[in-house]
Amino acid sequence: MRALSLLMVLALIGEIFVPVVSAESIISRLSNDAEIQLAAPPTLSLNIDEDAQYRESLLTLKDFFQSENESKEYSEIIKLIDGELLKKEITNEDFLKIIKIVDPYLPDSHQINAKWSSTVHKDMAYDAGDKMGLSALNAIILYNYADDADLLFPPFSSWDHYATTGAPLKAELYANWAIDNIKGGDETQGYKDLAYALHFMSDMSMPFHDCYAYLSEHAEYEGYVHGNWNTGHQYRSTMSSFQYYYQINDVSDSATYLSSLAAGYKSYITGQVNNNPDWRDDSILISDTRNCMEWASGYNRGLVKYVQDGI
Repeated sequence: MRALSLLMVLALIGEIFVPVVSAESIISRLSNDAEIQLAAPPTLSLNIDEDAQYRESLLTLKDFFQSENESKEYSEIIKLIDGELLKKEITNEDFLKIIKIVDPYLPDSHQINAKWSSTVHKDMAYDAGDKMGLSALNAIILYNYADDADLLFPPFSSWDHYATTGAPLKAELYANWAIDNIKGGDETQGYKDLAYALHFMSDMSMPFHDCYAYLSEHAEYEGYVHGNWNTGHQYRSTMSSFQYYYQINDVSDSATYLSSLAAGYKSYITGQVNNNPDWRDDSILISDTRNCMEWASGYNRGLVKYVQDGI
């Protein structure tokens, strides 16, 4: 199992109230009775250079802080980043140390996961549960809690929702907690845990969630997907109409693989966002986004089956 070296200290901070959503209203939008079949995911030769990913992220962050008004805090952050960049090899521990320091200084416009939380994460989670045969009640639990992973832990940030900051391991951790809780008789908590696992898996289908890079382009693109979810290019329909699931034997490996697939589109999307005024209607970008939505569907449904098989 491939694992990033991340020390996870997780402490639930209390119950978060989520309004009950009408099962009928969700099912009328998303349910599809077609049989979901096992399919082989697209193939990719993985050759992940973690050091290069860490450097890409740190250079992006350095550029951001250099572009802002000079301050003592920003100068110190730039010095810290420069110190890491001078190292022959940047370890995951070194990288996370910097990210945890830097993240609170990023403006709200760069706290980007929230652009998906109101609709996209919820619909993806519900679709996975519904298509894999969960009861209406348990599918609704997935819907209601899928976006809470952005709010669970202080400082209410999404710094750890990237492949290089431990998201694949978070998906695995919550999926296994879901199995344990459901087997132990606490289905409500178990399906909440599955909702959190689905959140992290869904994040891996987003091209910019491999590493902490191209922050402004990331925010633009994530907002674009959200804005075209139920209207425009209707990416929700692409997600929902996919009729397959991918088998998952190791959650963190599958999540890492999904991130690598999606990240292959990052360079093209970045170029379009920065250079094409009509990038939102670019045919290649639309096709790439639809691929990501289908991969998200396949792996999210596979994650539900992984939990089903474990209970």
